[in-house]
Amino acid sequence: MTINLNVNTNINTNTNVQQPGGGVTIGAGNGKTKSFSLAHKAKDPIAERKEQAFEKARKIVSDAFAGEQKIDAELQELRDLSTRLTQENKEKLDQISQNNTEMAELKQTYGVAEDSEQQKDLEILMKKNDSLYDPSVRLTDEEETRYREIMAQGPTEYQSRMMERYEENNRLHREAEENLMAIQANGSAIRFINGERLKTNPIGDAEKAAEKVLEAESEALKGELVGDALDHVQEEFSEKVKEAEKQAEQKAEVEERIEKVQENVEEQKKQAEQVRQETRDAQSSAETAISEDISLMQEQIQAEIDKVLEELKLLAEDLKGNAVDKLL
Repeated sequence: MTINLNVNTNINTNTNVQQPGGGVTIGAGNGKTKSFSLAHKAKDPIAERKEQAFEKARKIVSDAFAGEQKIDAELQELRDLSTRLTQENKEKLDQISQNNTEMAELKQTYGVAEDSEQQKDLEILMKKNDSLYDPSVRLTDEEETRYREIMAQGPTEYQSRMMERYEENNRLHREAEENLMAIQANGSAIRFINGERLKTNPIGDAEKAAEKVLEAESEALKGELVGDALDHVQEEFSEKVKEAEKQAEQKAEVEERIEKVQENVEEQKKQAEQVRQETRDAQSSAETAISEDISLMQEQIQAEIDKVLEELKLLAEDLKGNAVDKLL
């Protein structure tokens, strides 16, 4: 059984889609997606551990995508803000342009000459307004004295209407500058983040980390399976050794019995040989005794014969003697 971590990088939206067969597609904010498929779900411990390793690997990649999505969202927020501020500045500049047009019209309507006292007093009022927001702008002592006189007697209608538009323009300028600074800061942030992202590869690193998790679990499972197999082999080997030892003992007993039988056979052979030898010896002795007896008997018979012959000889001589005696 294998667990496949299929990675697919495409432009898409931020969505998580359940795939047939238990797979999941994770969408990224920048349109990148990753597809994960569980090739097989099993209930045995090995399959469960593989699935757990897969889930851990999937989470690593998913978290990396989530991090990238968050960065993408933040970048998009900065872009959207810059776009909105740019539009606001366009509207502010349009309003400033409109105010300048109205100020030129008011000057013409009221017939105020450029070098008139009313225009010079207006310029002092404008400079005073500028000094409120720009520390580098300061009224001279003479201008400060004249400013207090103008305020004491009150600005003219022309000066009041002109200052309304001038103050609004100053406010719009300040706001536009703040917006421009924000736009520039956003641009710098976007460039910096994109530059840093080019130096790193969170998704690639996450994929490598996920692969290492799967490889580590695979190696661990292999080690355990090999260990179990070795234990099983060792157990079988031990049983075979015990069986061999038992057979060896039985063989030794059989060999001992055979040896004893062989010893008995040899002993019996020796005894049989001894009996045969004794028989041969006895037979030889008997034959010798018989031969001796025969010889003795022959000698005795011969002696008897010789004795009888001698007696016959003597008897013949006696008879001859008696016959002679009779003849005489």
